[in-house]
Amino acid sequence: MNLTNLTFTGILKIVTGIALVITLGIFAFSGTTIKPGEEGFLFDSFGGGINKEIVYSEGYVPHLPWKEMITYNVQYKSHKYTAKVLDKDGTEVTVSVTVSAALQRGKSPFVHLKHGPGYETSVVDVQSSGAIKDAIGKYGYEQIYGAKRENVESEIETSVRTSLAKENIHVAFAEVTDVDLPPAIASAIIAKQEQEQLNLKAEKLKAYETNIAASTIEAARGRFETAEYDTKAKALMSQPAILRLKELEIEEKWADKGVSRYGNNNVFGSETTVVKGLK
Repeated sequence: MNLTNLTFTGILKIVTGIALVITLGIFAFSGTTIKPGEEGFLFDSFGGGINKEIVYSEGYVPHLPWKEMITYNVQYKSHKYTAKVLDKDGTEVTVSVTVSAALQRGKSPFVHLKHGPGYETSVVDVQSSGAIKDAIGKYGYEQIYGAKRENVESEIETSVRTSLAKENIHVAFAEVTDVDLPPAIASAIIAKQEQEQLNLKAEKLKAYETNIAASTIEAARGRFETAEYDTKAKALMSQPAILRLKELEIEEKWADKGVSRYGNNNVFGSETTVVKGLK
């Protein structure tokens, strides 16, 4: 073996080693960092396509260079809608609604295959707008503006949650944030509500005054009955029979003591002098 062959063999080994190191480096540093609030899945460009069985959560995921990591945000996002719809009587009502929704964790590959990255527009927005229209159409504008607002919210939320669950999307809540009516109708409703408040205050005031009057009458009745009793008692106590009765009670008390009310051994008292024949 000559020097030329030795030199060629050495160079070949060096090149092979460098190539091996580069290849290992590529494999070692091929990967994707999945951000917080996201999940990802791999797409194999050489066969197999989307891997629906393995879904990666946030963090660094090493993978082969020819595989692509596709990521989706799985945090709840508020979708805001403002729509002009007709109530059950045909009056145009402008409502603002917020729907909070997110992809179900572990289901992003299925959403990607069926709807793609634009699922929020093609699915969430379409389903939410339809639910808003259907719910508003069941009520009158006065109900939507006032007492039935929570019912409208509940119906929108139930409808959107049911429809989006079939698309692997979860709905946290739906909220009617604002209701706008034609100015004349809005003014009429506000005036009616203010009148109802005034009527309620008037009823409370009337009830209060009624209670005060009843208390005053009851107090007056009590004072009258007390005065009447005192008068009758005084009149009764001044009767001769009552006076005689009291006198007998006093004499009975003296008798219980064994003495006369006039003194000892003398019906007129112990220190009394009796003069006979005095007329």
